[in-house]
Amino acid sequence: MAEPVVKCYEVGDVVELTSANPIDLGIVDAGDTGDPVQVNIWNNKGGASDLSKMENVRITAVTQNGYNSGDTIANGKDAVEQRYIGIKSITNEDENYTQVGGATTKVLGDIRGDLLVAPGKPTGTPGHSNGGRVRPGTYYAAVSAVDETGETLKGIESDAVIVSPMIEQTVEDADTETLDTVTNTRISRKFVATQEYLSGAVFKEKTSGTLVGTVRIETDNAGSASGTLVHSNLEITNVTLTPNAASYIFFAAHGPLVIGTTYHVVFIVTGGSGVLRGTTTGTTNQVKYYNGTWHDSTVKDLVVKLISDNEIVWAWAAATNAVTYKLFRTTSSGVYGASSLVSALIALATYEDKIETTITGSPKATATVTRGHKHETDLVLVVPTNAQSGAVDMNIRTLYQFQ
Repeated sequence: MAEPVVKCYEVGDVVELTSANPIDLGIVDAGDTGDPVQVNIWNNKGGASDLSKMENVRITAVTQNGYNSGDTIANGKDAVEQRYIGIKSITNEDENYTQVGGATTKVLGDIRGDLLVAPGKPTGTPGHSNGGRVRPGTYYAAVSAVDETGETLKGIESDAVIVSPMIEQTVEDADTETLDTVTNTRISRKFVATQEYLSGAVFKEKTSGTLVGTVRIETDNAGSASGTLVHSNLEITNVTLTPNAASYIFFAAHGPLVIGTTYHVVFIVTGGSGVLRGTTTGTTNQVKYYNGTWHDSTVKDLVVKLISDNEIVWAWAAATNAVTYKLFRTTSSGVYGASSLVSALIALATYEDKIETTITGSPKATATVTRGHKHETDLVLVVPTNAQSGAVDMNIRTLYQFQ
């Protein structure tokens, strides 16, 4: 790659500092400190092709003739030898100034001159985790890398990642008994665990229902719910079902199950009344209602999902020079709406995706980063009490290596 192209600008990056327009640090009396002046050091500003990185950038003050020492007072001899110039990196968030002059330099680090590339194609692995709220479904994801200039174009989209429920029944052709706080106060659905953890459940309430209640997982007693909670995690109170919609109910933390063991998911009415949707098809009655004792329901099964996997762990190949990443998720391949952002400011090339629904933000259609990169600094003039009088001229020298 070609050698870096270095330029310095005043704050705002419009006015370039040159020999015809030098830095003016103002007039400072002996024993005083001047006001800081921002100077931005650029590599490849406005460039149309990649340039090499400026490596190990250092900055110092030299006399007007470029000397580290000697010369005349008017040409900056004292200013250089006594290190009048203080430099602080804004980019690195320095708190204190470093006094520089001649061989004494301030290290700034590297300044790139290339376009940030897109990160690698993400892969997703379903799993279960405390606090996970990813719903069952098919998901795709894309990742953008971000450097100090902004966000790149999104990388290649992932392959489909399927988050499967442990139990799913979607047929609805019948109503359950009316549930309320007085007569039919509970309803249960029997199931056999096929996975080691449970993290949530889905019920569907009929239009105009007002059901509020507790969802819990109980052990089996001769085919009916026993009243014994399987685990303290597997209960959630004050659940309000949404009429004519699938209500996703996630426990605060997933709870353990024993594969092959029979359990019951139970809804206990604590307020309102309503009817759940189900089906009369099938040969085995999975559903019972409770009015003091358990009875077979008129439906053989409920519209229900039992959720085990509730997260996706995404991983991708890192993009060189990326500061952070953004992760976007969709349920329709290639379609990322205005609300498809899972998380920004991701520091590593992996992310534990737990959120139920995405938030505002979509991938960039066009890359917004440039090939120009800068390091922002503050310069200040600190004049000792024994300084000579008169105007002083000097230069700032930037030293670096390049690839």
